[in-house]
Amino acid sequence: MKLNNKYILICSIFLIYGCQSKKSQFDIQSEKVTEIIKESSAAIQVKEYFPDSDVREELHHEFEAFYADRGYSLAWLSFDEPLEQTDQLLKAMSEAHKEGLDPNSYRIVEIEELRDNLFKEKSRKEARQENKARVSKNETIATEAKAQDTLRLNNLARLDFLLTSTYLTYASHLLNGKINPGEKEEWFSKPREADFSAHLADAIQAKNIEASLMDLVPKNKAYAQLKQSLATYREIPAESWKALHGQVDLKAGDRGSEVLTLKKRLVATGDLDAALITSADSIVFTPGLVDALKKYQVRHGLEENGKLNPQTLGSLTVLLQARMEQIMLNMERMRWLPDNFGEKYVLVNIPDYRLKLVEGEKTTLEMKVIVGKEYNATPIFSDTMEYVVFSPTWTVPLSIASEEMLPKIKKDPNYLQKNNLTIYDGWDKDAAPLDPKKVDWKKIDAEEFNYKIVEAPGRANSLGRIKFMFPNSLAIYLHDTPAGHLFERSDRSFSHGCIRVEKPVALAEYLLKDKGWDEPKIQEAMQQEEPEEVLLSEKLPVHLVYWTAWVGEDGSLQFREDIYKHDQKQQRARDVKDKELLSVVK
Repeated sequence: MKLNNKYILICSIFLIYGCQSKKSQFDIQSEKVTEIIKESSAAIQVKEYFPDSDVREELHHEFEAFYADRGYSLAWLSFDEPLEQTDQLLKAMSEAHKEGLDPNSYRIVEIEELRDNLFKEKSRKEARQENKARVSKNETIATEAKAQDTLRLNNLARLDFLLTSTYLTYASHLLNGKINPGEKEEWFSKPREADFSAHLADAIQAKNIEASLMDLVPKNKAYAQLKQSLATYREIPAESWKALHGQVDLKAGDRGSEVLTLKKRLVATGDLDAALITSADSIVFTPGLVDALKKYQVRHGLEENGKLNPQTLGSLTVLLQARMEQIMLNMERMRWLPDNFGEKYVLVNIPDYRLKLVEGEKTTLEMKVIVGKEYNATPIFSDTMEYVVFSPTWTVPLSIASEEMLPKIKKDPNYLQKNNLTIYDGWDKDAAPLDPKKVDWKKIDAEEFNYKIVEAPGRANSLGRIKFMFPNSLAIYLHDTPAGHLFERSDRSFSHGCIRVEKPVALAEYLLKDKGWDEPKIQEAMQQEEPEEVLLSEKLPVHLVYWTAWVGEDGSLQFREDIYKHDQKQQRARDVKDKELLSVVK
């Protein structure tokens, strides 16, 4: 009995080793392709698969991690056919235009050509069966077949790499945009984050490539609304967007072909009922057209007068393609913003010159603002409001003191006293106040000026009676102003960068109502001779944005002037990026 068991054990060992020594064609190919992927995925040459040089390094790391985590196996293909995830990716890429991105920027054509060459109508399984007998009988054919198989395995790895790198590139553009504004003087953004390799691995496993990509687009409602607006504008017929010529100052009662052209344009943009074109008075500037033109003017931040004046005509001459590019550019900007603005937050849209205090999706308080001049542009960033200062002092920025105030001081020795300003011998906390009459101002120029000037609280203080602080390295905050008449202007870019608010008392009352601060208490604090700081019970997110296209709460598509030329600069950057991508992509 023992002998028999020993005999059985020896036979079993021989059988096991015999099975191991005879590997299937599938096992051999799997090992080969795994070896190719392992050797190639970390190679410098693989970076060529990423046409976007700005994210190439980062995405190559994600690429390496993705293949390492799956044991360097093929992700998108089997040996005989592409997996369904491949078609899902190609479908998603073909719809990149819906996200304001150019499908031609990605390697779709190259992927399709390589896929078609590798997987022709006759399946690989059928081809192997046909050649099996010939290969076994002819050494030359066998050698050629082996070389062809090696080439094919390399091409399989290449196609898989192309699919992975294309997914990662598109995912990066959906998450953070094609261009990065960078931390320049006027634009600061914190990139949204995602673990791309893990995100792709989950998508491959769940076979939901399209859904996984859409999971990376901005979550805020503003992005989805602009996306829908872009689709709507793409459906506008070109003949509805004809240029207006001839008489400029059209108004109620006028008639002619230009009136009909104007009506067709306003129907195309949704401002006018199409029935007014087919009516008997289609060439007449009717009261209905006045109302439609007013609606258009409000949507474009123009004077609401219902007349076709030069300003309105200038807006109407903007080409349809330019408007679509404006929408796409603002979709790009929304990729630079946090997904979650907060349950309650302050939103200042600089080109719109407006502040909104938002709770959920409802605006609870809204007001006009004054922003920086173009050469003192208000920067774009997000921060958190922490406290309010009543009866504030104003420490004059050194640039303003040396460049704007110094000439006035030299001209009038009493300038500082007349304007409630105190000058200090330096910027240290213990710097002593100076008697301006004892300073020889003639010997001081702007480059040597290193004095601190502080304006005391008062009716004429440049910050008004309240300032709202979200401490930041840019020294930007919201504040009251003694120059309230400027809020009546349509162009409200007058400040040195900080944001002047139209309704400071209402804003303070909202922020401090839970601490028992009502309007009488606020008004009293505004008349003090010394500043008073009041902490907010809960910090409040503040978002300073630059939207020249967005959808309002009433569902209307809004456009505004590019007051800082950011549209121009960033559109040029997008054009350069597209050229870079197209030069690499076949």
